[in-house]
This record gives sequence, C-alpha cells and structure tokens, in this order.
Amino acid sequence: MNGAGSVRPAQGRPAVSSVLSALLFLCAGMAQAQVIIYRISFTHVAGYNVDFYDGGYLVAPALGGLPSLVMINRDASGAATYSPAVSGGDFFIGLDKDKRLMATFGCKGRGDASLCAFGPVLSSMRLKSTAFDLQVRLARTLSGGVVASSGENGEKGPDGTIGFAQHSNVVMEMDASLTEEANTLGGQPGDGVSVVNAFLESHGFQPEDPVPVSEGERLAEP
Repeated sequence: MNGAGSVRPAQGRPAVSSVLSALLFLCAGMAQAQVIIYRISFTHVAGYNVDFYDGGYLVAPALGGLPSLVMINRDASGAATYSPAVSGGDFFIGLDKDKRLMATFGCKGRGDASLCAFGPVLSSMRLKSTAFDLQVRLARTLSGGVVASSGENGEKGPDGTIGFAQHSNVVMEMDASLTEEANTLGGQPGDGVSVVNAFLESHGFQPEDPVPVSEGERLAEP
C-alpha cells in the first residue's frame, strides 16, 4: 500500500472509486465574498486495500460556510491529475472553553468515512479586491485526520481481497499567494477554485473526468 496516492481502490477495486468524494455531502452554505485557500497534505497511518490522494486544496469562506475541495494525485506512471472541485462539508469558526477561536473543517459521508481538521485563529491577513479591503483573522494551519472503511458487502475485489480501511493524518496550511490571488479576482468560491486549477495546470496537472452530478449525489448519501 502506498502512504499517499489516490483514494481509488488498490488493484482496481471498483466499489471504492473515491473515498473523499464519498466523504462529501451537499449542503446549503452562506455566501461569502472572501476566501482562504489551504494546501492539504496526508500522512498514511494505517489501513489496507486502498491507496490515498497525494494531497489537495481547500477553498474555504473566510468567515465560515460551504467550502470546496480540489484533490490531486500522481499515479504509478507519474501522471499528475486533479479532481473536479466538490463542494461539501462545513468550515466554521468555533470558540473553545478558553475563549480561543478555532477554525474547523469537517465532512462526513457514507458508512464510517469522515474527515476533521482544526487549528487556532492566531493570525490575520489583509484581503483586497475592487469591492472590499478587509483585515481577516484566520488559522494558518489546520490538523486532524481522515478515516474510512467498508466491508463492501463481502464481495471480493479483482485481487481476491475483501473490504478496506484507511487512516491518515491530515495537515492543511494556508497558501498566502493563492489566497491573495483569489481575493483579488473577487473572493468568491469559484474564484478560488479557478485559481487553484490554473496553478495546478501550470505545474503539469491535468483534470480528471468529472463525476456526473447524479453519481456524486449517490456517493454523498449517508
């Protein structure tokens, strides 16, 4: 098993086409005019019968709301791809018992799949466009984990194995350059996704085929 890679099944296992897609559920979120972009990295901890994405990017409304994820992958041949942006989960600013602000991202999908990362709001950044000029407090780093598992109804994969389990640590670090660029364009979530996609393509990544909406909704069912 690879410590990093796609959330596609090892040995072509069809039932686990995308664990992180399965994590996401569509929900209503508040519209925001400023976004923060986090660079995501994973460190494999334990598991079997599934590989994991190399990393990705989280485009999050600065004050909380519905975020978007763009995931990246490098396969065994060296091909570098990124997934179409998927909106889901929740990004919010919490307050702990010691009155500390905590930026938090979480999402949950079918079965036991879930991701959570959080970090203290200790920094600030000036976000500017032709429509706004704001000083926003933010967390520069979120950390947490992702876990997923399925018995796949006892069905064997092409390699004769049954089921999968995955546990990885996750770190999300704010990308100041991409964040500034996205907010200069207008600060909408779509601006952030466009900036991330353009950045990845400038570094040799190519888009994967998009998942049909009906399939994405099916994967998002709890």
